[in-house]
Amino acid sequence: MLLPEIQKRIVKLTRARMSEAEICRQTGASHNAVRRMMKIARRRPSIVQRLAKIIQAPVTEQSVFGRCPTCGALCALPCKVCLTKQYNELCEQPVHTESCSESEVIQMLESVGQSASQGKVAVDTLCLRPAERKRYEVIRRRKEAEAAQRELCNSEYV
Repeated sequence: MLLPEIQKRIVKLTRARMSEAEICRQTGASHNAVRRMMKIARRRPSIVQRLAKIIQAPVTEQSVFGRCPTCGALCALPCKVCLTKQYNELCEQPVHTESCSESEVIQMLESVGQSASQGKVAVDTLCLRPAERKRYEVIRRRKEAEAAQRELCNSEYV
Protein backbone atom coordinates (compact mmCIF):
# COMPACT_ATOMS: atom_id res chain seq x y z
CA MET A 1 0.00 0.00 0.00
CA LEU A 2 1.43 3.33 -1.08
CA LEU A 3 1.08 6.54 0.86
CA PRO A 4 -1.38 9.03 -0.67
CA GLU A 5 1.44 11.53 -1.33
CA ILE A 6 3.38 8.93 -3.32
CA GLN A 7 0.24 7.92 -5.22
CA LYS A 8 -0.40 11.54 -6.19
CA ARG A 9 3.23 11.95 -7.23
CA ILE A 10 3.06 8.81 -9.40
CA VAL A 11 -0.12 10.09 -11.07
CA LYS A 12 1.50 13.49 -11.65
CA LEU A 13 4.63 11.93 -13.13
CA THR A 14 2.53 9.60 -15.29
CA ARG A 15 0.65 12.54 -16.72
CA ALA A 16 4.02 14.21 -17.34
CA ARG A 17 4.77 11.21 -19.65
CA MET A 18 7.62 9.78 -17.60
CA SER A 19 8.55 6.13 -18.02
CA GLU A 20 7.76 3.48 -15.44
CA ALA A 21 11.44 2.96 -14.59
CA GLU A 22 12.02 6.68 -13.98
CA ILE A 23 8.95 6.94 -11.78
CA CYS A 24 10.19 3.93 -9.76
CA ARG A 25 13.59 5.60 -9.27
CA GLN A 26 12.10 8.93 -8.23
CA THR A 27 9.44 7.60 -5.86
CA GLY A 28 11.14 4.46 -4.56
CA ALA A 29 8.00 2.41 -5.21
CA SER A 30 8.02 -1.07 -6.75
CA HIS A 31 7.41 -1.62 -10.45
CA ASN A 32 4.10 -3.41 -9.76
CA ALA A 33 2.81 -0.56 -7.57
CA VAL A 34 3.84 2.05 -10.13
CA ARG A 35 2.30 0.01 -12.98
CA ARG A 36 -0.98 -0.26 -11.04
CA MET A 37 -1.06 3.50 -10.33
CA MET A 38 -0.18 4.30 -13.95
CA LYS A 39 -3.11 2.16 -15.11
CA ILE A 40 -5.45 4.05 -12.74
CA ALA A 41 -4.02 7.42 -13.83
CA ARG A 42 -4.61 6.63 -17.51
CA ARG A 43 -8.24 5.66 -16.89
CA ARG A 44 -9.12 8.55 -14.60
CA PRO A 45 -9.52 11.93 -16.33
CA SER A 46 -7.38 14.75 -15.02
CA ILE A 47 -8.85 17.86 -13.40
CA VAL A 48 -8.25 19.80 -16.60
CA GLN A 49 -10.09 17.15 -18.64
CA ARG A 50 -13.02 17.16 -16.21
CA LEU A 51 -13.22 20.97 -16.28
CA ALA A 52 -13.15 20.97 -20.09
CA LYS A 53 -16.01 18.46 -20.18
CA ILE A 54 -18.13 20.52 -17.75
CA ILE A 55 -17.40 23.75 -19.64
CA GLN A 56 -18.49 22.26 -22.94
CA ALA A 57 -21.79 20.91 -21.57
CA PRO A 58 -24.72 22.83 -23.07
CA VAL A 59 -27.04 24.99 -20.98
CA THR A 60 -30.60 23.71 -21.31
CA GLU A 61 -33.94 24.54 -19.73
CA GLN A 62 -33.37 21.68 -17.27
CA SER A 63 -30.17 23.32 -15.99
CA VAL A 64 -30.14 24.65 -12.45
CA PHE A 65 -30.04 28.46 -12.37
CA GLY A 66 -28.90 30.65 -9.52
CA ARG A 67 -26.21 32.99 -8.23
CA CYS A 68 -22.64 31.82 -8.64
CA PRO A 69 -20.95 31.66 -5.22
CA THR A 70 -17.65 32.80 -6.75
CA CYS A 71 -18.56 35.73 -9.02
CA GLY A 72 -22.16 36.42 -7.93
CA ALA A 73 -23.60 36.37 -11.46
CA LEU A 74 -27.06 34.99 -12.20
CA CYS A 75 -26.26 31.99 -14.39
CA ALA A 76 -26.67 28.30 -15.02
CA LEU A 77 -24.78 26.43 -12.33
CA PRO A 78 -21.96 25.56 -12.27
CA CYS A 79 -20.84 28.96 -13.55
CA LYS A 80 -19.05 28.41 -16.85
CA VAL A 81 -17.21 31.72 -16.61
CA CYS A 82 -15.57 30.76 -13.30
CA LEU A 83 -14.83 27.24 -14.54
CA THR A 84 -13.26 28.65 -17.70
CA LYS A 85 -11.03 30.92 -15.61
CA GLN A 86 -9.91 27.94 -13.51
CA TYR A 87 -9.32 25.87 -16.64
CA ASN A 88 -7.27 28.63 -18.28
CA GLU A 89 -5.12 28.92 -15.14
CA LEU A 90 -4.41 25.16 -15.18
CA CYS A 91 -3.99 24.67 -18.92
CA GLU A 92 -1.54 26.05 -21.46
CA GLN A 93 -4.18 26.19 -24.21
CA PRO A 94 -6.99 28.51 -23.04
CA VAL A 95 -10.54 27.65 -23.99
CA HIS A 96 -13.23 30.17 -24.84
CA THR A 97 -16.88 29.36 -24.26
CA GLU A 98 -20.14 31.01 -25.02
CA SER A 99 -21.54 32.00 -21.67
CA CYS A 100 -25.14 33.09 -21.30
CA SER A 101 -25.70 36.71 -20.34
CA GLU A 102 -28.02 37.57 -17.47
CA SER A 103 -30.75 38.61 -19.91
CA GLU A 104 -30.52 35.21 -21.66
CA VAL A 105 -30.73 33.44 -18.31
CA ILE A 106 -33.74 35.53 -17.28
CA GLN A 107 -35.41 34.80 -20.62
CA MET A 108 -34.75 31.06 -20.19
CA LEU A 109 -36.12 31.17 -16.63
CA GLU A 110 -39.24 32.96 -17.88
CA SER A 111 -39.80 30.30 -20.55
CA VAL A 112 -39.44 27.58 -17.91
CA GLY A 113 -41.88 29.51 -15.69
CA GLN A 114 -44.39 29.84 -18.53
CA SER A 115 -44.21 26.15 -19.36
CA ALA A 116 -44.59 25.35 -15.64
CA SER A 117 -47.66 27.59 -15.37
CA GLN A 118 -49.16 25.83 -18.39
CA GLY A 119 -48.57 22.51 -16.67
CA LYS A 120 -45.96 21.25 -19.15
CA VAL A 121 -43.01 21.19 -16.77
CA ALA A 122 -42.95 20.92 -13.00
CA VAL A 123 -40.31 23.21 -11.53
CA ASP A 124 -39.08 22.16 -8.11
CA THR A 125 -37.25 25.05 -6.47
CA LEU A 126 -37.63 23.72 -2.93
CA CYS A 127 -35.02 21.62 -1.21
CA LEU A 128 -37.08 19.85 1.42
CA ARG A 129 -36.55 16.72 3.45
CA PRO A 130 -39.05 13.92 2.76
CA ALA A 131 -41.17 14.66 5.85
CA GLU A 132 -41.24 18.38 5.07
CA ARG A 133 -42.06 17.69 1.41
CA LYS A 134 -45.00 15.49 2.46
CA ARG A 135 -46.37 18.23 4.75
CA TYR A 136 -45.82 20.85 2.03
CA GLU A 137 -47.75 18.76 -0.53
CA VAL A 138 -50.68 18.29 1.89
CA ILE A 139 -50.88 22.03 2.58
CA ARG A 140 -50.48 22.90 -1.12
CA ARG A 141 -53.31 20.54 -2.13
CA ARG A 142 -55.54 21.94 0.62
CA LYS A 143 -54.89 25.53 -0.48
CA GLU A 144 -55.53 24.64 -4.13
CA ALA A 145 -58.84 23.02 -3.12
CA GLU A 146 -59.79 26.11 -1.08
CA ALA A 147 -58.93 28.38 -4.02
CA ALA A 148 -61.02 26.23 -6.36
CA GLN A 149 -63.91 26.33 -3.87
CA ARG A 150 -63.66 30.14 -3.59
CA GLU A 151 -63.59 30.43 -7.38
CA LEU A 152 -66.68 28.22 -7.62
CA CYS A 153 -68.51 30.34 -5.02
CA ASN A 154 -67.51 33.56 -6.75
CA SER A 155 -68.74 32.27 -10.12
CA GLU A 156 -72.13 31.38 -8.59
CA TYR A 157 -72.66 34.97 -7.36
CA VAL A 158 -71.87 36.54 -10.72
